[in-house]
Amino acid sequence: MGSTFSLGYVFAPTFGFNPDSAGGPWPGGWAASVFDAGGAGIGVYGDIGSINDGGWHHLVHIIDRQAGMTTYLDGVLAHFSKRAGTAAADAGDIESGYAPCIGQDPSGGYFEAGEAWIDDLGVWRRALTPLEAQSIFMAASANNLSFTGTFTPSAGITLQRIAGNQLRLTWSIGVLQQADNVSGPYTDVTVTNGLTVSRVTSPYTVTPSETKKFYRALD
Repeated sequence: MGSTFSLGYVFAPTFGFNPDSAGGPWPGGWAASVFDAGGAGIGVYGDIGSINDGGWHHLVHIIDRQAGMTTYLDGVLAHFSKRAGTAAADAGDIESGYAPCIGQDPSGGYFEAGEAWIDDLGVWRRALTPLEAQSIFMAASANNLSFTGTFTPSAGITLQRIAGNQLRLTWSIGVLQQADNVSGPYTDVTVTNGLTVSRVTSPYTVTPSETKKFYRALD
């Protein structure tokens, strides 16, 4: 273990007293990494001096196995430099055997002293959308609201088989869309009543055919 770029996921401040081959030092920035036991994954550093101006800053790190790693700093997509590894998609099992830890490597093996204030820390079990990441910052900065309890449920579809081979699609929020391929393009599912064309509302019943069809609820 020991520090950033070790097994598991790490979100931390960065520092640096001596220049290195990649153009350091790296003081007053942020770092994020996700690696498996074999060293596959990615580790990045945010810009120098981005969070050491004496004020509060808001960071949202998003790790998506397919889309990669992104960070929002104060509600804006942040620039960073890749410092190790290749891509988040390359990381396999990141289980370290340790419980999540704040302010230290969970093995206790990181011996660098540091001082910072941390508030309103949260971990999601899915990748947030760009709108969600930006909304957390806006809710806090504009209305002094925590992220806790401020999100509406994400759009999702429940599938239920009813009479014969019919399927009932149910969703709580968003617009039902369909496509012939999982990658799209998606179009809204509509119904026609006379001269009026409108989007379908939940629940919606379909009769599957041999042609594949993909659905999503877009919020």
